[in-house]
Amino acid sequence: TIAKLEPEKRFTEYEHLRRGISFLPGIHMPAIMITAVEKAGMIELRVIAQLDCARAALGVERFRLAEGRLPQTLNELVPKYIEAVPLDPFDEKPLRYKRLEKGYMIYTVGADSEDNNGVSMGKVQKGANYDWPFTVER
Repeated sequence: TIAKLEPEKRFTEYEHLRRGISFLPGIHMPAIMITAVEKAGMIELRVIAQLDCARAALGVERFRLAEGRLPQTLNELVPKYIEAVPLDPFDEKPLRYKRLEKGYMIYTVGADSEDNNGVSMGKVQKGANYDWPFTVER
């Protein structure tokens, strides 16, 4: 049932499963199965978000080639380079875009649902919150 929802609507339902408070009718599973389903669902959402970041980056590159500059926001890409700015499946907000000194990054806030300014897992101490960035450096 959760898999049939739009990706940005699934996170809340996976959280409900994890907490054992599912609001979806007809779900009766042992705790170990709920944990496995929730983990698989979170992996799926991360992959969807990363693919959306990559698609948005392709739009940025198409824009850069046509305009000779980077866009100020991802909204500049719509509708010519992408249909719409993808929603982050973890907080239902548009994916984040940040221009860098030598490129840009597009990122998802990840499972903690907090915007950590695009800081990746490899750049924080163990246990600290992080995002999932897609970075393009030139």
